[in-house]
Amino acid sequence: METGAEGGLKITASCIFPGSFTGFQGHFPDQSVLPAIIQLAVVRRLTEQAVQFPLTSIQYTRTKFKAMVAPEEELVVTINLDVDEKKVTGKFKITKDANKQVAGGNFVFKKQSVDPSTY
Repeated sequence: METGAEGGLKITASCIFPGSFTGFQGHFPDQSVLPAIIQLAVVRRLTEQAVQFPLTSIQYTRTKFKAMVAPEEELVVTINLDVDEKKVTGKFKITKDANKQVAGGNFVFKKQSVDPSTY
């Protein structure tokens, strides 16, 4: 995690989902594909870890999913965010295979009082 050019935070993380990950079940029988909702959950969870408080997704805008993610592919998630007392806003980009864009977009999260480890 680092401070971005405009004073916000920048997060970069990599992740790999094994073929046994339950998120692949049902997407699709002959070709496992990581669902978009899981990709968005990764963005929220990484943001929670950076700001150190639980968040609720309010809005995703300009979100595009440009490539499929198969089991065992390494993803690099880059998030630029701004935090104020009530919400967290930002942009995300997910890439694989030497910067091939998988997904990207904008988000708004609000602070919540529920422990995220309970859901």
